[in-house]
Amino acid sequence: MGQIGNDIISNFRRNFTKRTFENKVHVDLTRLSRCIIF
Repeated sequence: MGQIGNDIISNFRRNFTKRTFENKVHVDLTRLSRCIIF
């Protein structure tokens, strides 16, 4: 039980940090493309 809970928590944390990183990269790319357009 404890091991499964730990796996779920670590998977959730990994997915969350990955998603946050992708959002940050997406925002940076959007900002960069705006700078290039204008």
